[in-house]
Amino acid sequence: MNPQLSSGITGATPIWHNIMANLLEGKEDQKFIKPKDVVEVAINGRKDLGLINLTPKSVISSDPLITFTPTPSNP
Repeated sequence: MNPQLSSGITGATPIWHNIMANLLEGKEDQKFIKPKDVVEVAINGRKDLGLINLTPKSVISSDPLITFTPTPSNP
């Protein structure tokens, strides 16, 4: 694919940027408050976000350096 087409220089990105800049003009930055059901977990060897009771325990690890190898599942 042409890098210029996928770089964000063309397409919807400039339109989205202009709309958001216009909507947010004059507004103060607000700190994002993480919802209480969202927690930081190690997934596939990297720090990520998961949902309490919805993130499969099989992908969560307490070891940040561990990596998981996918295994085929039976249909």
